Amino acid sequence: MIRVLVVPADYREPHRQLEMNPTDLRGFQALVGGFIERLELAGGASLYVNEDGIAQVLRFNERATALAAFHSRPFTPKQAIVGDAYLTGPADQHGLDTDVPEQIVHLLGAPQIQVQVRSAGESRWEDIPGTYPTLVRAYTDTYTVTNILTVVAPAHRPAIRAIPVTAPSRRPDTDAVWTVWGDRVDPYAVRQTREQAQAVVDTATAEGDTGVYAQHPDGTTLTATPTR
Repeated sequence: MIRVLVVPADYREPHRQLEMNPTDLRGFQALVGGFIERLELAGGASLYVNEDGIAQVLRFNERATALAAFHSRPFTPKQAIVGDAYLTGPADQHGLDTDVPEQIVHLLGAPQIQVQVRSAGESRWEDIPGTYPTLVRAYTDTYTVTNILTVVAPAHRPAIRAIPVTAPSRRPDTDAVWTVWGDRVDPYAVRQTREQAQAVVDTATAEGDTGVYAQHPDGTTLTATPTR
């Protein structure tokens, strides 16, 4: 069994992952509503669509189009994907598809998308300033810019890719969100960093409030620093 990422053409329907037998041709055809056509993407992924989708005037699939564009070298903005699509990983030694790469899955669910560019002959990717809330939004803006470049500098076609940006983990000791509670005064202090909260707890304890403690919104608590 392999993991397959299904991307419906209807943007209101969420993408989803399925476990499928890589030899289940009929099952794969059912996902796209007809005979399948494979598009090889950069990064070791394969995108499958209905091979008669254009003739059948199937609905434009903006998410699959964005995935295909950002996984083409150079960036290919005018390759419209229509109809429901699904993605897998590269074929194995037997010619059977493998699991869809995690990077592909993360692109459709990441809280932010970073677009990067690499000039011809270069190996290093550079961030384009700013991030986007969705892959489709990143594609729309990049599509506009590349169309302008095609006119003013047709020979300049840099490689462009999108990568998921995960939300930075927030550490309880650096956030000023601690609240200090006690038996004598509730609360002692609010909006404290961990260091500040610990100092308040230690001071209150030294003054006789043995029930004082600090609490972070995630449930983490601090008590008085042990003394020898």
